[in-house]
Formats: sequence, structure tokens, C-alpha cells
Amino acid sequence: MKRTIKKIIEAFLTGIACLSFILMCAERPDGSICLPWTLVWLAALVVSSVLLDRMGAFKRQEGRS
Repeated sequence: MKRTIKKIIEAFLTGIACLSFILMCAERPDGSICLPWTLVWLAALVVSSVLLDRMGAFKRQEGRS
């Protein structure tokens, strides 16, 4: 049961990371960027990536630093 919940949380955080990366690159209709929008989605990407790293979702290779 615990493993299933971990997989669901990993999938949710991965979805948030992917969505935030896409939305971070959004533009206004005139072609300029909205800095608060970009920074909020950048923060969401960083937070979800850090949480995924702490959960061990990123596999590390032995022998590399």
C-alpha cells in the first residue's frame, strides 16, 4: 500500500514538473513575458524536482560524483 501511494505521488509530482516547465515558457499575446508568472512556475518546477529527488525518483549512477 505504501509503495502504491509513493508511485502515485511521484506521478503527480512528475506531472507538476512537466506542466510547470511548459507554463514557465508562456508568453503574452504581444510576445513579451510576464515575470511573476514565469517565476511562480519556475518555483513550482524547483519544488517538485527537489521533492522528487528526496523521494529517490532520480536514479544515481555508482562511480560518478
